[in-house]
Amino acid sequence: MNNRDVGAASALALLLAGFSIAGCLSPSALTWGFHALGFLPPVWLAGYCAAAALVVVAARKGWLAPLGAILVRFMETTPYQFLVAVIGAGILAAVVFRVQAPLLGDGFFLVRNFADALHGTAPCSTATNRSGPPGTTAS
Repeated sequence: MNNRDVGAASALALLLAGFSIAGCLSPSALTWGFHALGFLPPVWLAGYCAAAALVVVAARKGWLAPLGAILVRFMETTPYQFLVAVIGAGILAAVVFRVQAPLLGDGFFLVRNFADALHGTAPCSTATNRSGPPGTTAS
């Protein structure tokens, strides 16, 4: 990889790390997708910053190139085994890091409201709201 590619990848990695840090330091509705660090103790933020800096420095110094070459060679020579390994790692991570909750975040409320709207029992569904959208007159 040439220096231009490493520079662009480093800038993107630092941008994404910056989003996570900003989401931790000022959680709001605008940082909804990247505020996971805000739910952890502050020492995790320091660890995240250190790990992000270490990865960027290691990539820029070329320390990760041999590992990348091994992974690329494995992916090129045995693509189906690589695919099975990635799927297996994903399933293993899902089993090991599972959370005892049916849905995380506000997903349950969205699904419930959608189901209630289909049954006509939601407060704003068309079956119970006969006035129509705001600014229109009922016929």
